[in-house]
Amino acid sequence: MAKINTSLEDKVAIVTGASSGIGRASTLAYAAHGANLVIMSRGKERLQAVAKEAEALGAEVLPIPGDIGEEADLQNIYDHTIDRFGGVDILLNNAAIGEGMMMKNLTYESFERVLRINTFSGIRLAQLCRKSLKERGNGVIVNIASDDCLYPSVGVGAYSMSKICQVHFTKQLAVEWGKDGIRVVCISPSLTRTAMTVDWVKGIEAELKKGDYRLNPMARVCEPEEVAAMVLFVSSPAASFINGYNYVVDGGMAAQAPI
Repeated sequence: MAKINTSLEDKVAIVTGASSGIGRASTLAYAAHGANLVIMSRGKERLQAVAKEAEALGAEVLPIPGDIGEEADLQNIYDHTIDRFGGVDILLNNAAIGEGMMMKNLTYESFERVLRINTFSGIRLAQLCRKSLKERGNGVIVNIASDDCLYPSVGVGAYSMSKICQVHFTKQLAVEWGKDGIRVVCISPSLTRTAMTVDWVKGIEAELKKGDYRLNPMARVCEPEEVAAMVLFVSSPAASFINGYNYVVDGGMAAQAPI
């Protein structure tokens, strides 16, 4: 059997939410496999630190501080990518916010903010990148959703619904843009150890130590590098006929009956 090709040599990837967690891990995975990068996050200092890590792996990296909830910042990262590298091959929509709120308290303003940041920002970036992804050939868009798209969780309804939208947006683009040589794939991890999930991870790990393995059959939470491994695979030539699918990376949680 021929060697499976996961090389991203000479590819250019845009990564949002790149300063920590899944975004950082994916940035480093891309860099280690030959990609050059344009990375975005609101935290300038942490973004610069990740850029240095990726550069140490041989990548050319352009860090762009910005807020994906702002149209001007989305246009800015796209324009800088074209100016610096001449095009884009991979778009990783990773940045998101977690809005903790019961449905009875959900307001139009809060729901609009979650959808704008978690869902529409990815749609808008995809629209901006579409021409370049098509022209360069074999373009890939990867959306990071969540296993909350599979079943509701109390207190995070707005977040869950935004992630369901991401999954369907993935499928919609896949069927519309596949003919243009653009693949669109979604990844839905279970609770992952990131800066945004510190308190949740502590709570889950405390219960796992008590032996409640219903919270995860593998008796632990997901690590960012484990999601990044799937990100790398679906972004690479090895996944050249994978399109429109939502990969669940959850240690087997979806395989068991609801708690």
